[in-house]
Amino acid sequence: MSLREVWRWILDYTGNETLFEIYKETKVNFAGFRALKSPNDLNQNKRMMLINELTKPKNVSKLNFWMQKFEEKNKKYDESIGDKELSELAELAMKEYSPAIILSILISRSKTEKAEQLYSFMLENIGKEKMDKRECGYEVELTEQEKENDKEAKQNENVIQKERRKEIEKLEKKYQTKIAKLEAKNQNLKEEIEKRDAKIKEINEKTNEEKQELLRKLNEKTQAYAELEKRLNALKKS
Repeated sequence: MSLREVWRWILDYTGNETLFEIYKETKVNFAGFRALKSPNDLNQNKRMMLINELTKPKNVSKLNFWMQKFEEKNKKYDESIGDKELSELAELAMKEYSPAIILSILISRSKTEKAEQLYSFMLENIGKEKMDKRECGYEVELTEQEKENDKEAKQNENVIQKERRKEIEKLEKKYQTKIAKLEAKNQNLKEEIEKRDAKIKEINEKTNEEKQELLRKLNEKTQAYAELEKRLNALKKS
């Protein structure tokens, strides 16, 4: 288990606000990644790109430094955490703090090897699914400007969502009208086909009747001819 894997797991379950704070503090920048202006810029694709960059060997030290600054700023975690046994740390992670917080504290206190051991221990004894369900628990205080930007971004997003809903409703109405016309046309075609089939059936029935009548008359004439021929033969013999 590498430190990079531990950090990747931590960042995967870190909220956009904290990830944005890390981005600002570490000042990472790379090709194909546009500068972020607020946490709302972090869509799924950008999150993945940023996490990939942050967890590269050249940037892991920046992450460690950020965590050290974060802990110094908050100063609310037990000083003895780094000295506890793995089982005790796992219990703290699942009940009092979170796996991400405990792992980050160990890293910030230069106990990276213990962080790697704890992560492996928790994967084996607790399971990734239960670990994932624990929220990261970071509490990053945003500036007033950041809060205002966040509020404005959410308002803009709401406006965009309303416009999208209107456009979708408009398209649905348009296509419902088209569908109704197509259904009416389909019904007309169905009725025309039914009428055509009925006409063909009527013609076939009439044709069969005429055929049967012709056969009947032909049989009558054949019988009359046979009778006449029989009488003619009788006259010849007499």
